[in-house]
Amino acid sequence: MNRFLAFMLCLALAPLAWADDEEKDQEKDLKALRDRILERVSKQLDKEFDRIREEVKALLEKELGLGKAEKKPAKKEEKKPEKQPKKAEKSEQPEEKGTEKPSSHEKKPGWMGVQLAMDEESGLPSIQAIFPETPAEKAGLQEGDIFVKLDGKDLESVEALIGAVQEAGAGAKLKVTVRRGGEEMDITIKLDERPEQPEMPMEPEEEGEDLGEDEK
Repeated sequence: MNRFLAFMLCLALAPLAWADDEEKDQEKDLKALRDRILERVSKQLDKEFDRIREEVKALLEKELGLGKAEKKPAKKEEKKPEKQPKKAEKSEQPEEKGTEKPSSHEKKPGWMGVQLAMDEESGLPSIQAIFPETPAEKAGLQEGDIFVKLDGKDLESVEALIGAVQEAGAGAKLKVTVRRGGEEMDITIKLDERPEQPEMPMEPEEEGEDLGEDEK
């Protein structure tokens, strides 16, 4: 009797077990379907995002003018090679005409018209004698004046003053600072060209011959 009851109970519960298995299978199928749908939607969304991103990028470049800025340098680079040969031709023309060009050869050394010596106390250039009717005389320089500065720069030797005057050239203006009687004053001298036979100063000629290299 007990065995019969157990058998009948098993037969009654069997449909319920089969129903559970069917529900589980349906759930798995639904989950699989869900996953496939989500995967397709994700791929489609990625494509749409890429398309929207490119459209936004093109719109921003157009509004900000980025595309035009990139093209401008290329146009300038193309024009440069065309202008260079023209400039080269112009620069060559004066060289071909060129017997009158070398202005450096026409520039003549500057000359103040003084005989220089070295001041024993300061070691600076001093005026020993002044040639008459010269830039030094016209500027108001006097014998015994000591050159302290040239164009605001300190002088160190007679040679430095001579070289600066010669390099400045005839017609140039130099601002010198001289010491006279314990006082310093600024004097502007317009240099001239040294004549072939300058009129000698009113000093003994022997002294002028000894300092011939210092005559400026």
